Amino acid sequence: MLAPILGGGAGLKALLGALVRPFGVIWLFVAALLVPAIALSLIFLLPHLGYTQWPVTVPVILVALPVVLFTTLQIVLNTGPFGEELGWRGYALPRLLQKWNALSASLLLGFVWTLWHVPAFFLAGVMGQSFKGFGWWALDTFAFSLIITWIFLRANGNVLVAGMIPHFVINGMGAVGAWLSRPPEAVALGLVAICLVLLDRRRMLRRPSPSQS
Repeated sequence: MLAPILGGGAGLKALLGALVRPFGVIWLFVAALLVPAIALSLIFLLPHLGYTQWPVTVPVILVALPVVLFTTLQIVLNTGPFGEELGWRGYALPRLLQKWNALSASLLLGFVWTLWHVPAFFLAGVMGQSFKGFGWWALDTFAFSLIITWIFLRANGNVLVAGMIPHFVINGMGAVGAWLSRPPEAVALGLVAICLVLLDRRRMLRRPSPSQS
């Protein structure tokens, strides 16, 4: 972990402190419910676009997902959010935001995040799809990186809210088959990310001040 190596005890304290920063409670709900809300929207929208056999159903999201997340071993087996997010959003993102605007920082972090997972596509049972779906998964990851950064800026840089929770939820959705980076899911998440950037241009495109760089 780079924080204690480069920053010593103070660096580790600052990293862990990002988990308990005060935040508006609304962002807790956004972090937990945004991707499930997109998945619910796809259930009702896709039949009108020709997807008559869309495999995700409302009970999967409203019943199976909470059950898996909070009453099964998923809560300890879903280690990605806890193992990765202190690095991605706790350590890397704040430093990237000192050099680049939020859009550029998100895309760069999304690129690194994507490369990080490439080996997992060649390990049986690690990823929820084969390498054939890598392009859609990569789009999903870039979009998710943008969305998490947007929440990060709104939630006072709290890594639990803007990192661990949305990551935990989307991984849980993968476990129940509610989100597997299929083309409609990847496109939908990408469109949401683009809309957030356009609607919050001032925050997402603002250059770091000279004192931050």
